[in-house]
Amino acid sequence: MAQALRKSVFTIGPDCRERFLPLDRPSAVVLKDLGIHLGGISDLRRDYEIGRPDTTFHTVIYTVSGSGWCEAEGCPPSVGPGDILVLPAGNSYGYGIAADSWRILWFHITDGRGLGQALHRRKPAVHGTAHVARIEAAMEGFLAEARGTDPEAVRATGLHAELISCYLSRELASDLDPRAAAIRQRLQKLWDDVDGDLRHPWSVAVLAGRVHESQINLYRLCAKHFAVKPMEMVTRLRMERARQLLRETDEPLKRIADWVGYHNEFAFSTAFKRATGTSPRDFRKKK
Repeated sequence: MAQALRKSVFTIGPDCRERFLPLDRPSAVVLKDLGIHLGGISDLRRDYEIGRPDTTFHTVIYTVSGSGWCEAEGCPPSVGPGDILVLPAGNSYGYGIAADSWRILWFHITDGRGLGQALHRRKPAVHGTAHVARIEAAMEGFLAEARGTDPEAVRATGLHAELISCYLSRELASDLDPRAAAIRQRLQKLWDDVDGDLRHPWSVAVLAGRVHESQINLYRLCAKHFAVKPMEMVTRLRMERARQLLRETDEPLKRIADWVGYHNEFAFSTAFKRATGTSPRDFRKKK
């Protein structure tokens, strides 16, 4: 279809359910500034197929669950949970449902405006992303709050729009090389694992093993994608948790030290002062 498509295909069966983002709301201006002219959440079942020859706008699709098929030059034939499908303007393509159900988050972006500038003249691509759950939550929040008219609902709608803008910009304004995106996703998953188990005796060797990379290559990847050394990121996460515990609890330093991965209070205090410029006790006094 990618090469032979000559006419539009637009099949949306009666069992499909779609909710469109109300982009006419004043709080949605940040999304319109990105070039988004349509967007929504779709729960698709049975008959669903879209075909577009030589499109004039960009299409971005996140798969939340289920699976879909895609026919576009250079793209794999299927997309699944955690995938983002990017179909830039100027390309011919088709896509549709490939399972009993397919839940997607989707955006149409004007070519040459906002994020459309980053996508201009790109080739179709599919790659993994770590942002599906976050952007889904932001879109659900936007849809829910946009129904309200009170000042707090308007404010909340704007905040959700800002989050959608942030996640899309992070995803699309950067290099769309699928390999680079996959590596960044693996590293982000690694940091999530570290943050969830700060007590673990993390080392460069252990971190490298988690992402199936050599230690030397892990140093290179961390420098490229996060501008840090591997253990610097571990320390950063430990110090972030330590600051939160010092501010919000009265737990003794010995216990906090254990929670964030230090063998004793002295080692924790030394690391904390090196990272923040102040001792844990002095930091707690200022809270």
